[in-house]
Amino acid sequence: MVNTVQDGEVAYARRLSSGEPLTVLDFEARFRPVIGHAVRTGHRRWGIIEDLDLDQEAQNFVDRLMQNGGRRLRTYHGQASFGAWLYAETLWFLRMHPRYGGLDQADEAMSPSLRVRPLTADLTLVQRTAQLRARVKLLTPFEVLLLRLFVVENLDSH
Repeated sequence: MVNTVQDGEVAYARRLSSGEPLTVLDFEARFRPVIGHAVRTGHRRWGIIEDLDLDQEAQNFVDRLMQNGGRRLRTYHGQASFGAWLYAETLWFLRMHPRYGGLDQADEAMSPSLRVRPLTADLTLVQRTAQLRARVKLLTPFEVLLLRLFVVENLDSH
């Protein structure tokens, strides 16, 4: 059976990438709040203390989407809802921006749309996991409990 909702969203993304005026207006009305929420979430998540215009950051992301004739929009293939895809892409844009420190090249994964990471990222992850496990073995049982409560279970005071 054909998934008409996602097919419709893929067609919507294609119309948006071509700059169809009514689709652009609809995009602004329906998805600007999604992008704005993702920008605010990214600023909270990565502890941005710089005083920035969040609306301008959202506009920077939209400009990026529309660059090169909407090339970025054409990477949407309907694996998730268009809103979820935009949210993930917005967070990715913020995280990779040099102003926010970006990711180390060894940690750098490709865009969420591509679902591909460099081989060095896998090797680095294995090495870091082994180092972390070795360090956890040095902790007392009480320290392991605290680690589990405050980090793994996310019960810290933030």
